[in-house]
Amino acid sequence: ITFMKAEAGGYSDSQISLLRAFTDQAAIAVDNARLLREIEERNSELSESLELQTATSEALRLISTHPGDLRTVLDAIVTKAADLCDAPFGSVLLKDGPVLRISAAKMGVGGDMALDMEFPADDGNVNTHAATSNTALAFDDLHAIAPELAETFPNSRSYATVALFSEAEWIGNINIARPEVRPFDDADLTTLQAFADQASLAISNARLFNDLDAALERQTAMTDVLDAVSQARLDLQPVFASIAHHADRLADGTGAVIALREGREFVIAAVAGPSPIDPDQTRYPLDDTTATGDAILRGELIHITEWTDDWARANYPNTPALAHGHQSGLAVPMMREGQALGAIVFTREAAGGYSDDTIALLESFADQATIAVNNARLLREIEERNADLSESLELQTATSDVLRLISANPG
Repeated sequence: ITFMKAEAGGYSDSQISLLRAFTDQAAIAVDNARLLREIEERNSELSESLELQTATSEALRLISTHPGDLRTVLDAIVTKAADLCDAPFGSVLLKDGPVLRISAAKMGVGGDMALDMEFPADDGNVNTHAATSNTALAFDDLHAIAPELAETFPNSRSYATVALFSEAEWIGNINIARPEVRPFDDADLTTLQAFADQASLAISNARLFNDLDAALERQTAMTDVLDAVSQARLDLQPVFASIAHHADRLADGTGAVIALREGREFVIAAVAGPSPIDPDQTRYPLDDTTATGDAILRGELIHITEWTDDWARANYPNTPALAHGHQSGLAVPMMREGQALGAIVFTREAAGGYSDDTIALLESFADQATIAVNNARLLREIEERNADLSESLELQTATSDVLRLISANPG
C-alpha cells in the first residue's frame, strides 16, 4: 500500500505505525478473500464431482434395470450429460455400417436434429475425427470450421463430441451443442467422457442381452418346430403353420410362404405375416419366372435385397412381391436327395434383404419342413405297403380256405 502527501516532510513514527496497521488489515482481508475463493472453488469442484458421481450412479442403475431397452438408457445418459455441461442439445449417434444414426437425443426448443437422422461415417467429419483421434473434441464454432453445416444445423455452434468404443470397435458418438458461440471447457469434456463410457457400457450390455435373448427365442422356436415335426403324421399343416409363424416373428415381421412341388406346379401350403400371396390363388406354374419356382427348379437359395433392381425384375417378372410393393425376398429350397420338394419363401416390405444369421435360421426351418414332408411321404408309403400286404394276406387266406374245402369235399 503506497501513501502520498502533497507536501514534503514524510511521515512521523506514529503515522507510519498507524499506516502499517492499516496495511496489516488489508493483507488479512486479501488473504481471507483468497482463502474464501479457494474454498468456494474447491466446494464447487466437489459439488460438480458429486453431481457427476450421482449422475453416473443413476446411469448405471438404468443400465442394470433396462438391459435390453437401449433407447431409454441412452436418452437418459445424453440428457444428463447435456444438462451438466449447460448444453441445450445432445445426441447419441450409433454406427450402422457406413452411416451414423441418431438413436437418442436431448433436444431443447429449436433443436435441428431428429431421431433416426443419418450421416456418413466415413467422410472425415467431426464425429469420425473424434473416433480416429480417440479423444474428446470441442469446437468453439462448428460453423466456422464447417460452413456447409450452418444451414442444416443452425443451432449447433459450440460443439463437443466423444467417440464410443466397444472392445476397440468404434460404435458411435455422444455429442452436445450450444446454439451460441460459448466454447466448452476441459471440465465439460471430462464430464462428457464419463457419460461416453457409460453409453459404451450400456450399448455393450444391450448387445449381449439382446443376443442372449434372441438365442433363447430362436431355441424356443426351434423346439416348437421340432415338436410339431415329431407329432406330425400325414397332416403337415401344423408343422408348416409353426414354421411360418416363427419365421415371421423372428425375422422382424417378414412374411413366410411355404410352397410344395406338385408336378409342374407348386402349391401354397402355409402363409404367415405380411405376404404378397393372393389368398384365393393356391397354385402357380413351376417355372423360372418367379423366385419360388426358380429356387425349386435349381435347388438353390435365392436372395433378393431389392426387388426394384433391374436384374430382379428382369429375371422374375411374375413374382407376386413385385405387385405388392415388397422390397426384400428370400427363397430357400427344401432339398431331399438332390431334389427340391418345395421352397419356403420370405418377403418383407423394407429393402436390404436378410442378414447371414437370419438366413441360417430360416434355412434350419426349411430343413425341418423337408424332414416333415419326407416323413409324411415315408409314412404314406408304409401305409400303402401295409394295405397291399393286408390285401395279399386276405387273398392268401381265402385261397387256403378254398383249398381246404376242395380237399375236404372232393365230390
